[in-house]
Amino acid sequence: MKANFIDAVKQLALLKGIPESSVMDVIEESMEKAYQKKFKTTDNLITVIDEENSSIQLFARKDVVEDTVLSNAVEQITLTEAQRYNSDLKVGDTVDVELDPSEFGRIAAMAAKQIVTQRLRSLERDFIYEELKAKRGQIVSGIVRRKQHKTMFVDLGKLEGILRVNDQSPREHYSIGDRIKVIIMNVELDKRGVMVRLSRSHSDFVKKLFEMEVPEIYDHVVEIMGIAREAGYRTKVAVTSNKDGVDPVGACVGMKGIRIQSIVRELEGEKIDIVKWDDDIRLLVTNLLSPAKVTQVYANPEDKSALVVVPDDQQSLAIGKNGQNARLAAKLSTWKVDVKSEEEYRTMISSDESREEFIKLFGDVPAGKISVDIPAQEDEKAVKETTSEPETDYTEETISYETDETFTLDDLDGLTPLEIRKLKAGGYDDIEKLLEATKDELTAIPGIGKKIASHILTVLKENVEVIDDDDEYEGSEEETEKSEAE
Repeated sequence: MKANFIDAVKQLALLKGIPESSVMDVIEESMEKAYQKKFKTTDNLITVIDEENSSIQLFARKDVVEDTVLSNAVEQITLTEAQRYNSDLKVGDTVDVELDPSEFGRIAAMAAKQIVTQRLRSLERDFIYEELKAKRGQIVSGIVRRKQHKTMFVDLGKLEGILRVNDQSPREHYSIGDRIKVIIMNVELDKRGVMVRLSRSHSDFVKKLFEMEVPEIYDHVVEIMGIAREAGYRTKVAVTSNKDGVDPVGACVGMKGIRIQSIVRELEGEKIDIVKWDDDIRLLVTNLLSPAKVTQVYANPEDKSALVVVPDDQQSLAIGKNGQNARLAAKLSTWKVDVKSEEEYRTMISSDESREEFIKLFGDVPAGKISVDIPAQEDEKAVKETTSEPETDYTEETISYETDETFTLDDLDGLTPLEIRKLKAGGYDDIEKLLEATKDELTAIPGIGKKIASHILTVLKENVEVIDDDDEYEGSEEETEKSEAE
């Protein structure tokens, strides 16, 4: 087989996207099959591939025998015939006789053709599978070639990928011939061939779009910590910066929003919320519920549940249409998020039993009044200041307390029965003793930590009238002057 055959093999390899060496192996295999069909054996077949001279040669290695004892023309050759190839040959030697495949016969040729067809198809399938498997999780471009019901078949160049209904965004509609971007989700190889599952609804599709549009993400300066998506409606993306001075949210938005606008256009107008990631679940949930304002967040790490308190007029905004905003926040944070209005929150902790249950669940004392203690998108210093425990310094030199002897611990509005029992067990069985106690002394009582101690001091401040000694003195002096004048 001369140069024209090798050229044909090279063209075939280029067309199928298969290495030339693999195609040559198939040709060699087909020749062996044809030889076996013709002569019932391949034991004495020798195939020589000379790529330099662009040729493939077939030889039958035969034993030289006396002219009168020839019994197997396939594996033997007479001395007279052998000496035509080499006059030095003698009985007992071997000689390689070149074969012409065209003499193998029609049946052998058909068998060889069948081998070539099957093996090339198998090789092509295997190489396409390996190539696409290496692209799994990447975005590729394709053309919509046909539709079957609502399933679309996208031409990827070497084969068609399947874009099923649940992998499509409900916002998008495509026609035959449209060029679209898709992410390769899965590649499978079976008897039918290579099956490629494509998607435009998966959250990884959005992630890859950000990597394409935001150089800081591609270079790992900005990192996507989590994505929650309801395709066609809203996506939440939490990002953080691995380099000081780089604003992760600003990097994703781009100058005048050019980067995020490009992604939104690709998603046919789907809403995208970009928020700053925080390891503190309270701050993270606050950011995720944006644009709603959050006043307080209580977290239970054991069962990963968070109670979020928002102003009454912000609850619907925090929850979102059909619960979408809160649902995405829960999905991205992997915590169960329960959004309560301030009114619902006050009702929930109005009784002593419910307050005790609240403390057991969250390990924190519910606030007697709603106050903003988890600011969204503020600097670290401000967050630290607003979330740190208040240090109240009660000094006997400047403050005195006017008490009523009939007023007891049970009359303090804001203390739970459990807290009162702990105080009494610690020796603080009346108001006056409790007024003299410091925060450190209260935390020394079994079952009372820093948060409960701060809460007790706050309740005292709200329930007991504080009179400044200087004011009391000045008032007495004014009364004395008035009485003297009279």
